[in-house]
Amino acid sequence: MASQLGEPDAYRPFFYEIARSNPSDELRAGMLFQMLGQAHRSDDQSRQRLLYSWLTGEYPGSRYVNIARKRYNPDRRIQAGADAPDFTVGALRGDRTFSRGDFSGKHVLLDFWATWCQPCIEEFPTLRKARRQYSRDELVILSVSLDADRETVTTFLKERNLPWNHAFGDGAMDSQIAEEFEVGGLPKPVLVGPDGKIVAAERGRLRGERLLQTLEQELGS
Repeated sequence: MASQLGEPDAYRPFFYEIARSNPSDELRAGMLFQMLGQAHRSDDQSRQRLLYSWLTGEYPGSRYVNIARKRYNPDRRIQAGADAPDFTVGALRGDRTFSRGDFSGKHVLLDFWATWCQPCIEEFPTLRKARRQYSRDELVILSVSLDADRETVTTFLKERNLPWNHAFGDGAMDSQIAEEFEVGGLPKPVLVGPDGKIVAAERGRLRGERLLQTLEQELGS
């Protein structure tokens, strides 16, 4: 609550005390994970590296560690400036596949989502705006469903107007493409530039109106 009120320093001593002395390993790991997320959002890289080492070093078996490796690892592969993985993923319908090479020379917005993810669904209106604003020669949108069942997705999309590319990550959150893009939670947007390098992979730049602002910076108005 203190963090949401814009007073992150107010809760740190309390959280650090829990992380050091609470008898529950899981609660201590949870506190470190919360502080790690806050350091990431505030772009405090030195504190993020310290907390990440603390969490992964002392609680390697915690459920928080796998998520932290994908979201907050200071040396993670999926971050701005890095080369995007050479991926291949099957289309939601038909036998077609999509790969990074198919979109050479274009901006590509990868939208990892699932039908059970309400925040993912809430992003659809913004994606529609982006689709209307930019041509397919400028911007490719590829939504990759990480649902467990393909039919669930096709039924869900049947009555919705989402006029862009749709793929299905076979294996859900454990699919190869989810592993390649370090998907630790949904929604997970990743914007790749025409040169194959990641432009942005932070939710703070790629969700809601902030997505449109980022696209305007990259592609113009």
